Formats: sequence, C-alpha cells, structure tokens
Amino acid sequence: VLVCPIFIASVPIMSEAWWHPLVLGGLAGSIGELVAQPMIVVRTRVMVQGVSTDAGIVRYGGFVDACRTMLRTEGIKAFYKGAAVNAAFTPACRGLYMGGVELSKSVIGEGTALKDFAAGTSAQLIGSLAYVPRDVIIERCAIDGQIK
Repeated sequence: VLVCPIFIASVPIMSEAWWHPLVLGGLAGSIGELVAQPMIVVRTRVMVQGVSTDAGIVRYGGFVDACRTMLRTEGIKAFYKGAAVNAAFTPACRGLYMGGVELSKSVIGEGTALKDFAAGTSAQLIGSLAYVPRDVIIERCAIDGQIK
C-alpha cells in the first residue's frame, strides 16, 4: 500500500510483473558498473604494470599514482575505456542473473538458508554465462595500448 502524503489516501500498488526484476536489475547493474568503471580500469592497469609498452615499462607507485599518471598522460577518457561495452552488456548479464534468481526460487524454493544459498548459486552460474565474456572484453579494453 502506497500512502500519498498530500491526500492521506492509500493506493494499492500493482503486483510485480515477471519482467520487473529483469529490467530493474539490469538498470541497477548498469548504473553500478558505470560508477565503478574508473576503479575497474585503474585496478586492471595496476595488475598489468611492469609490462613493456610503447613508452617503455609502465610502473605505478600505487592506486593514486596510477590515477594521476593516467589522467596526466591520457586524460579523463582513459578511466572509461570499456564503458561502452559495459553499458551494452551489463543489462543482459544482470537480467540473466535476476531471471536466474527468480527461476531458482520458483524451482528450488526459498525461505531457508540452504534453499536461498542454492538459488543464489544457481543464479550466479546462469549470470556468469554472460558476465565472464563481458569481463574479458572490458579488461582488454582497459589495458588497450598497455601491452605489446
């Protein structure tokens, strides 16, 4: 029941459609991934530091140094390498995960720790069918030009 403060009336909310978790999960996942994108790129760059590049061997003194170096040498867009791929594939990945949660809950059931664990594990396996290839592509974009 939704309470409207202006009219002090109660209005029933429509029951949730089957596709709501998929769409809303995809949207929430996309927003979260795009907010985290700069950190993903910096983390990936720090992981591959020390490899030979066109400018020699790249070494960072840590997370903050990597941020400063990337900003100074490549500009702000360096932090968003792979963001387009992320935005394009995350809704499908997240939708698969959320669909997997709902499917698993309907098949396995819910309400106990063991059933919730099994449903979550099944959903993660289903979502990973899309997440793993997406992550490989995003990380390759993040290190674009970093490895010879």
